Amino acid sequence: MSTASLEETGQRSHTALFRWPDILLLGARFLLLVIAANVVVRFVCTEIVEFDCPPRWPVSEGYFRTPRGRDLFAVLAVGAVFYLTVRYLPRVTSKIAYVVVVGTALVLGTNLIQGVEDGLVRPIAGGGEEGIQYYQDAIQIQNPAAFLADYEQLQPELLLHSRTHPPGAVLLIYGLNRLLGRPWLVSAAIGIVSVTLTAVFMQRILVEELANAGLSRYVTLLLLLVPAIQVYYVASLDAVIASLLLGALYCAFYARSRASLIGLVLLLLFSSFLTFGWIFVLPIVFGFEILKRKSAWRSSISLLSVAAVYAIVYAVSGFNYARSFSIASALENPEGFRLFSEPASYLFTRLEGVFEIILFFGPFLGALTIRGLRGAVSRGSGRTMSVWAAVGRYPTLVLTGLAVLTLLGMLVTGAFKTGETARVCSFIYPYLMFPVARYLTWARPTLWERKKLLYLVFAQTLLMQTFGHYFW
Repeated sequence: MSTASLEETGQRSHTALFRWPDILLLGARFLLLVIAANVVVRFVCTEIVEFDCPPRWPVSEGYFRTPRGRDLFAVLAVGAVFYLTVRYLPRVTSKIAYVVVVGTALVLGTNLIQGVEDGLVRPIAGGGEEGIQYYQDAIQIQNPAAFLADYEQLQPELLLHSRTHPPGAVLLIYGLNRLLGRPWLVSAAIGIVSVTLTAVFMQRILVEELANAGLSRYVTLLLLLVPAIQVYYVASLDAVIASLLLGALYCAFYARSRASLIGLVLLLLFSSFLTFGWIFVLPIVFGFEILKRKSAWRSSISLLSVAAVYAIVYAVSGFNYARSFSIASALENPEGFRLFSEPASYLFTRLEGVFEIILFFGPFLGALTIRGLRGAVSRGSGRTMSVWAAVGRYPTLVLTGLAVLTLLGMLVTGAFKTGETARVCSFIYPYLMFPVARYLTWARPTLWERKKLLYLVFAQTLLMQTFGHYFW
């Protein structure tokens, strides 16, 4: 496809993404599915077998709230920003900088619906007197170098979140707090950095795939409106992780700079220092490189480079990454593999993880994702397309498949013990958007249809942020 603008793309099309009766039906079905799943799971938990079951399943950590008067003023302010975004959509999507500014404003704005304390401070520094957050551990650090050197001894005594992560999680919050001095500023900084990196990397990947800059920026804006991104991209370390892992994908396959391999190594190193869940990206990078290039030399060099850096860190400071991972695994599952120790909790938290991701993605983008995947199959000359052919024709859809399979594999191993996947697994949402982008290139909806899709996605976000509170 040529580099036609988003406006031109819409003018050549007559496809309606969702007609109003379909919107009502799809929305109602989605809501009924969520409610029915909650009722069934809660019934099983209370009447048949007890297991780890949050009251608002599949939302792990959240509760309903009644908005206050001042909250409604914030809703109106955010709504006004969104209305202007849609009103001037061609202008907003003309530059990625505009998308970043709008996306950042909306992410901060929807969280501020709950006020500074509940929207920015409590998510990063709350949790009662003892606390459970990285922040409470970070403010106890006297010497960062000593913290790194003694991390394996300190790890079991750290708070709930810190103990199952590498030291970078606490050290990042420590550094931001020393720099900014206020929890709400730390939360805002995380949101600004995460939105910016995610938008830039997503847009660059899509431009390479779709050869349509306007559509790429539009899909990037859609990604930033996803409820999971709006809710969890402020105050959450997982937002930083998700943006770094998306950057690693970009450097692995889409960056044209000769320094892309260095960028890949650095992004893998930074993300691995923040979370042990960075391994999510490894099967994707290795698998896609093998399918695309029939080799895995770049992936192998990158992984070996990361390992070499940690070997140097161990020699200098004494911090052993592998041992820290082992400690975290033991702390996360003290009774061993949950399939054997707690089979009911294992099964239903796996389902919870999948359902929460779907809930925070929403029915309309979910439907377009399915359409994009089906469209690729239907364009395979009437037969199932081979993986090798798909890599050549629809590479991002292959990446989506690899990402979904990897995430399911991680869930099977018992990762994400208590669910909370809309936050912890926010790295999956760009991959779910790839089929949406592909479908839009085929459908070429009108400008009004594209605006209507923005309204549908953001309406769910606004309702969830107005009537729900989320804590981690």
